[in-house]
Amino acid sequence: MKSPTKKSGFTLVELAIVLVIIGLIIGGVLTGSDLIKAATIRSSVTDMEKFNAGATTFRGKYNGLPGDLTASRAVEFNLAAAADTNSTGVAGLRDGNGVIEGGAAAATALNGETALIWKDLGATGLIAGTYTAIGTVPGPAAAVNAANVDSYLPTTKLRDSASYYAYSVTGRNYFYIGTIAAVITTGAVTATDGVTPLEAKGIDEKIDDGAPTSGTVLSMTNLTTADAGAAVGTTVCNSNATPSVYNVSSAATGAASNVVCALQIRTSF
Repeated sequence: MKSPTKKSGFTLVELAIVLVIIGLIIGGVLTGSDLIKAATIRSSVTDMEKFNAGATTFRGKYNGLPGDLTASRAVEFNLAAAADTNSTGVAGLRDGNGVIEGGAAAATALNGETALIWKDLGATGLIAGTYTAIGTVPGPAAAVNAANVDSYLPTTKLRDSASYYAYSVTGRNYFYIGTIAAVITTGAVTATDGVTPLEAKGIDEKIDDGAPTSGTVLSMTNLTTADAGAAVGTTVCNSNATPSVYNVSSAATGAASNVVCALQIRTSF
């Protein structure tokens, strides 16, 4: 008589082992993603430390800030040509007054010193990259957009659409992390959000107090206006509570994973 065929299958122990392995894999993927994000935040902070160190080294060597170095000294050290429209010595064009200005006194346009700072730092090897300067009133050929902004400004490792921008407000120099959104044909800058609340909080905590509305790192709605925050239920970078906090866990809006933040960070120069 033929014996019945024995059917094999997974035991409960084997199934448990498989489930544990799957859990470890999923946990490893999530942990790896978190580690990568933490590394990009650290790299952003490191970038700004390099910019600060580069500007300080430049000032010690050339007796002036990169971009703001007087026109005559820029020519002397072969950082500008004698007929360079970026280096006339008038306000915002290598005037040597210690602040980074956009082609006019206190201007935040992307021309003059706001572009020259990166050109000077790159040309002297104090930061990586080679950058182009923009004249007083750039023509259509010098228009800046998402496709070529990295020719004028360093981009972050957080995402290619987010750039570092340097400028001054009321006599102080700042870095701005955001997206340069508008095509620039007259120098005017339209800057929008470039980082997520989680990234903004991470950068703020590593440099400052971790609060979006106080200290040397501020959440911004544009280059010159601090973000006061908004009520819960809106997709924004930070709350308007007291104290204000970055919206890093807003399940209702998903703001923590949305690019809804821009930051202003005070420089050391």
